[in-house]
Amino acid sequence: MIAFFINDIAGKGGTERVTCLVANMLAQRIDQPVEILSLHQSGSKPHFELSQEIHLRSLFSEPGRGIARFPVAWYKLHRYLKRNDVDIIIDVDGILDLYSIPASIRTHTKVVSWEHFNYNTNPDVPYRKISRPLAARFASSIVTLTEQDKASYQKGLEPNLKSRIVAIHNPMQIEHGTGYDSDARVIVSAGRLTYQKGFDLLIKAAQQVLPKHPKWQWYILGEGEQRDELEQMINEYGLAQQVHMPGMVNIDEYFSKAAFFVMSSRFEGLPMVLLEAKSYNLPIVSFDCQTGPSEIVANGINGMLIPSEDTDALAKAVEKLIDSRELRIEYSDHANESSERFSPSYIAQQWENLIQSLL
Repeated sequence: MIAFFINDIAGKGGTERVTCLVANMLAQRIDQPVEILSLHQSGSKPHFELSQEIHLRSLFSEPGRGIARFPVAWYKLHRYLKRNDVDIIIDVDGILDLYSIPASIRTHTKVVSWEHFNYNTNPDVPYRKISRPLAARFASSIVTLTEQDKASYQKGLEPNLKSRIVAIHNPMQIEHGTGYDSDARVIVSAGRLTYQKGFDLLIKAAQQVLPKHPKWQWYILGEGEQRDELEQMINEYGLAQQVHMPGMVNIDEYFSKAAFFVMSSRFEGLPMVLLEAKSYNLPIVSFDCQTGPSEIVANGINGMLIPSEDTDALAKAVEKLIDSRELRIEYSDHANESSERFSPSYIAQQWENLIQSLL
């Protein structure tokens, strides 16, 4: 049996979404049952579509924190691995290696550490200082989301690296049926309202551009702890009539009517939101942060990559697309260039190859 091990599959984020996508694909392709095990599960079912063939289980009924919980979690997880004859457990976030690697002792279960953060993200978080060297020595494989991050892990984990590191992109959903509207006057950005996503930098760039283009509107989709701070910035900069934060919404309503997409993240793993934008044939402007944008956006072909955290350069790129309908059309026409690397069938084959190599 193949088990995906995640903090909470009922969450609504990109990690939960891609876990459901990959689990669905593997359930159709391999001759093994597939389950998803949550450390705790907050809802009765996932927010994202999941095959009825995939069973859901959880170790705990309530969330918890602290090192005191580890022995109980190890015992429960070890019992789960033994009772269910789990061949491979895929940890959806390397932090979970702290549970699965000790729990796999005296079982035949092999551990795959699926990293969703780039190597330089939260390097000073105490648990990551333990989990990454642990995976380097005892996991059967570490999966990174980009080739750039694969190289970072290989360099950072030497000389104790014994685990095989492979790079597997997250899959891009199939293209949407709606055509691109080159006459649209809407800019879209999306993500959790957190420091990582850099929406404070985005608003600074918007201040330089939008007042000169009063017919344009900019929507920041998502929710998070920085909402009050960002709303205050929007008001202080006099942008309340042009910059909007509608919260958690159906992104199709906004992406399908957008002129282009902007990402202002300070760091990423592999930004699913850029793949989503490509699937709507949207031109993209993005900071060239670590990691992912440079493997998704072909600079000058289907979008523009901007030096990280350079708000002046971001403003100039946004204004360039606002001013040129022809450039927007050109980028849109090439939106899905080289997208085969992100196609569900290609990604599913890579996962299947990895699983088969470990069985």
